Amino acid sequence: MQKEWPKRFLFIGDSITDGNRGRNEDPNHILGHGYVFSIASRLGAKYPEKDLSFVNRGISGNTVIDLQNRWVEDCLEHQPEVLTIMVGINDFYYQLKENRADCTPQNYEKVYRKLLIETKSKLPGVELVIMSPFLLPIGKAHGLMYASHKTLFEQYHKASQQVAADFGATFIDLQKMYLEEARIPNFEYWIWDGIHPTYSGHELLTQAWFRATGYR
Repeated sequence: MQKEWPKRFLFIGDSITDGNRGRNEDPNHILGHGYVFSIASRLGAKYPEKDLSFVNRGISGNTVIDLQNRWVEDCLEHQPEVLTIMVGINDFYYQLKENRADCTPQNYEKVYRKLLIETKSKLPGVELVIMSPFLLPIGKAHGLMYASHKTLFEQYHKASQQVAADFGATFIDLQKMYLEEARIPNFEYWIWDGIHPTYSGHELLTQAWFRATGYR
């Protein structure tokens, strides 16, 4: 049975969510050129009578600390009814490359929890959707990173899954999804550099979101 429809959908995260979105109100570019645009375009075209709104607040390079610093303005003030979050790959990257204390797996989970506690307090009825970070063995740099530091990456993945479970969020395991569904013809077709999806890779992500959330 179709769930009751919300009106306000907000997506927040890093470059994968950002999708090179515009920073003004131009409707051609405001949602970016990735999965957020695909989700919004389908639902918006199918249900024009529902007056749905979609907000993209992804920013390239962001970590969970960056989200925390802009959470009120870019998330809570919009009062989303469905909030989708994808963050973690930059936390992993900066911890690996720069040994940043604020980007450890432990701090990643700690701050993630703080954000959701605040969100549930201010927006008790919000529907949470958490998408895991992902990293595929593609390309010289990221291929070596995956092979050598898979154990570290898995700590961020596990933390996102645990946070989702503890806060009753819908969890979308993108790492598992891409490893299973993006092998043919090859990983590069879907995730060109191991981190950033191609247009086809964004379509897989879009389909995963629809399957997990139940919106049609």
